[in-house]
Amino acid sequence: MAAYRETIGIDTRAGVQAIDITERVVAAVAKSGVYEGLACVFTPSSTSAIVTNEFEPGIMEEDIPKALERLFPASIPYGHERRWHDGNGHSHVRATFLGPSLTVPVIGGEPALYVDANCSLDSFHATRLARALEEFGLSFFEEPVKENDIPSLISLKSKTRIPLAAGQNEGLAWRFRDLISSRAVDIIQPNVAISGGITQCLKIAGLASAFNMPMANGGAWAHYNMHLHAGLAHGGLVEYHYPAVKVCEAIFGPLGTPVDGWLELPETPGFGFEPKKELVKELAKRPTSRGKGKA
Repeated sequence: MAAYRETIGIDTRAGVQAIDITERVVAAVAKSGVYEGLACVFTPSSTSAIVTNEFEPGIMEEDIPKALERLFPASIPYGHERRWHDGNGHSHVRATFLGPSLTVPVIGGEPALYVDANCSLDSFHATRLARALEEFGLSFFEEPVKENDIPSLISLKSKTRIPLAAGQNEGLAWRFRDLISSRAVDIIQPNVAISGGITQCLKIAGLASAFNMPMANGGAWAHYNMHLHAGLAHGGLVEYHYPAVKVCEAIFGPLGTPVDGWLELPETPGFGFEPKKELVKELAKRPTSRGKGKA
């Protein structure tokens, strides 16, 4: 097995700062000579983290810093601060929750990159974005148009080389039938938690197989969807969506974490986890976003 390691030096300033290292990672993968495999990006710093997201000011300079401050305020006492008096206890906690590494697949000698519009664009802007992103060799463009409108998808498909994917927000089998049979997408994305459970998703997978269409997991809930994809010859990657994982862990307790980009299937019955009554009771005590509690 081939292995390659490279160090990327980064200068940072105090406070929350986002630095885009995509081009440097792509360059490192190119130098490695690895054509198919995995690329792991890791930071040894205990006050920094590696994440993947759209690198745009609204998210990186406003949304994420504000979210971190709400969750882990710099103004409250921290045990680390009492011991070391270095004023960065909140930074250590934030970095721990975001995580020190990210593993991405390498396909065709390049890190596999994806973009997700979340059914938010009209045909004109989806086409405009696709054309602007073609040079980056995206593995697929996920749910590019509003409501997964089939005529709009077919039109976009004729105007871009980027493979199109959709289905994570669909809950009805006939919608998958139409998306697949019309060839409106290149990759279909049923989600076990949204699209009717394992039974219906297996039917959708069978239909996709009949049309030689690959599948991928969109919309998170990896610990459900990994069972579906592990059992399919044309299964694909699962989306390890951190907030969704934390939602599940608030009910089920600790779940499996990726190791070198892989999630290991549990050997226990069913999905491999069950609700823990004590956790559900604690969750029921928490306020909702509106502060009114849960029923």
